Amino acid sequence: MVDYIAKIKPINADKIETQAHGIATFSENGNSLHIHVEMFDTPANIEHWEHFH
Repeated sequence: MVDYIAKIKPINADKIETQAHGIATFSENGNSLHIHVEMFDTPANIEHWEHFH
């Protein structure tokens, strides 16, 4: 198993008036990939998108 960790930093804090941040963990095991995203300080009542490149 191989694990990768990405720190998520705010990119539009001035528009949403909060410092949303978090951690994404990617666990690769053979032909399987498990992704876990944990976010903090995200504003309520708006849509939050996730996408990977």
